[in-house]
Amino acid sequence: MFIKPSKTEKRSPGDLAWLINKALETSRFRAKVETEYHPRWKAIVRIDTVRLKKKKDYCGQHPNACIANPFVQKKHRCGSWLEGADWVGFNDGLNDVLDKYAVAADVWSFNRECKEGGRYFLRKGLERRMDYDSEYTQGAFQGFYAWVLEGEHENWCEKVAPRSFFPKDTPGYACWSVEQEAALTASLV
Repeated sequence: MFIKPSKTEKRSPGDLAWLINKALETSRFRAKVETEYHPRWKAIVRIDTVRLKKKKDYCGQHPNACIANPFVQKKHRCGSWLEGADWVGFNDGLNDVLDKYAVAADVWSFNRECKEGGRYFLRKGLERRMDYDSEYTQGAFQGFYAWVLEGEHENWCEKVAPRSFFPKDTPGYACWSVEQEAALTASLV
């Protein structure tokens, strides 16, 4: 994941990395957040190895409910990897941090679970991504859901943004903090 501050942004990539690392301290996520120089994008923030602090059953990064293969029944692995809704929660939390300080930056990743290739924008300037939709694709033997590359973006700087839309039954929890996760898991019992 990459953050490229706009030319009008007052904060340096180092300042942004510090703000994100500070916010991660109280989140349910851990990540490697560093500044680096990229030949094409110049000074950027790179966010790698995003994981949950606490392990849980893992099904996949896909949108929508799991599509079980009737011929292969596998038990879910337990790990700290993010599932589909966990990524939506991380992206919302990251955008909340950038909105709080009205940061103008492009934020993108190269989502391997996306239907098309290309940059998967989470933020464009002052506008955060508000929806994470999916499309069904029929494979050779079995169909699957893939994330849609483009989404709606809106400016919620210095305001409390609503949570982003994502497909129902997507595995994981779309929240930032441990307290929000506990509330979500308690409501499912």
